[in-house]
Amino acid sequence: MTLEAVNRSNKDALVGHVKFHYLDAAGKEVGDCSTTLTGGFSGKGHAPVVTRESSARVESTAFFMPNDAKTLRVVIHRVEFVDGTAWEPSQ
Repeated sequence: MTLEAVNRSNKDALVGHVKFHYLDAAGKEVGDCSTTLTGGFSGKGHAPVVTRESSARVESTAFFMPNDAKTLRVVIHRVEFVDGTAWEPSQ
């Protein structure tokens, strides 16, 4: 699947830790899967998944998606930045 990642921070986001929640036609959750969103890898190392103050299309596999899933809700659990800092949503 293709997701659009938006980075409103002033730092390049290296990795995004997310959870996919699979919903049926009525909006009931029928499964979930945690995954990591990353940028490409080259001889220079890992590229950011999305650079500062921009957006990017990110490809991801929908692991364990049930056949009756019709929509997807993505919840961000942690973002790691290229400078070693991280963001997590407040509880």
